[in-house]
Amino acid sequence: MKKILLIFFTLSTVILTYAQPTAETEKYREDPYGDPIYRKKGILDGNLVRTTFFNDGQVGTWVSTGYPGPSGEWPKGTQHNYMDGCTPLVVSRVVAPGNGQIIHPVETSYREEIDEDPLNPNIKWVTQPVPGYANSSSEEPAISTKSNTWPAEWPSALNLTSEWNRFWYDNLILTEVD
Repeated sequence: MKKILLIFFTLSTVILTYAQPTAETEKYREDPYGDPIYRKKGILDGNLVRTTFFNDGQVGTWVSTGYPGPSGEWPKGTQHNYMDGCTPLVVSRVVAPGNGQIIHPVETSYREEIDEDPLNPNIKWVTQPVPGYANSSSEEPAISTKSNTWPAEWPSALNLTSEWNRFWYDNLILTEVD
């Protein structure tokens, strides 16, 4: 379990450290904004570990928050949960308009210590899933092993041809819908 957490945090750190805006990321600017109505929850189950995951970036949860586990359950089926929720932090370096001061805004999607719109406290300033990346009738996020969770058509921001609509893209390996 410690190895899984170490790998997750190492990958998150590397991705966040080296992720820089590029011309390639510009194509995602046409995607619709994220919205909590598109949130979905699934269960990752591999080897002897099971955990809850959400399509807003969260993995695991504290069982007392009302979301039933598992949360880093090991060995699976024992109800021995070994982790609280974790989520990536998206950080940027920005020159503030007006005073030119360098600031480092951070966005995440977690259940506590998050900012909200000062004019409307019901609007949380967190990462939210965007439509089109999962089957709208599925309660789970899209996952490669469950073709019924895939969208009917992949979003245009992915720059995929229509032939991909019945496939899962995974390192150039095509997985056809059942």
